[in-house]
Amino acid sequence: MDFIERKIKDQEPFQKDYDNKTDLMVKVLEQRSEPFTFLTTQDKNKLEGFLGAVVLIKENLWNIKKEVFPEIFIEIIWDDKNGLDIKFSGEKLVQNIDSYHIEFVGIFMLNHILRFIAINNPNKDLPEICYIMFSRHYTKLKNWNHRIR
Repeated sequence: MDFIERKIKDQEPFQKDYDNKTDLMVKVLEQRSEPFTFLTTQDKNKLEGFLGAVVLIKENLWNIKKEVFPEIFIEIIWDDKNGLDIKFSGEKLVQNIDSYHIEFVGIFMLNHILRFIAINNPNKDLPEICYIMFSRHYTKLKNWNHRIR
């Protein structure tokens, strides 16, 4: 709620450490890297539509970039050698959202990609984290045990 309160009061963000990841973000990236191995080049257009993002693929490097707020971007990078990474940029980033809160928006975006992977690979043995991303209602519709497949 601090993010909203600061916006309403027209106050600048207090944490502006966008280049350094918190311990939480490091853990999130590590936990969510494996499911990206299930993405194929045939997923590119569907993933772009699902996220409303631009997806670029070069060999085994995926670059997924989305404008999450006007002139504020999140870029998710994955390759099979270095795993998962995330970057934040944009003309309005520094004056509108602090690094702590943009990381949460980044986590939401990563989780949405995991939903895409789970939905588009129904017959594959995916990492359990892919199924944690869904609501209880959705898991019931799919006959999945909640939090596990």
